[in-house]
Amino acid sequence: MSETKTIYRGNGLADPWKCPHCKDTVTDFPAISRRDNKTEICSQCGVVEALENEFGKNYCIPDQL
Repeated sequence: MSETKTIYRGNGLADPWKCPHCKDTVTDFPAISRRDNKTEICSQCGVVEALENEFGKNYCIPDQL
């Protein structure tokens, strides 16, 4: 799997990129995966990893967030 870094524009947004965990296309800044401390993931997947890390359960973030 090739690693590509997100390209940031100077206006606070990133060019569209695909999260390797949820496969969603996003334009916000990435989070760093807690699983390997190097993979850039979307912020929703970052929150899920943090909750799973803290509570040891599988979490699902509702679409409304």
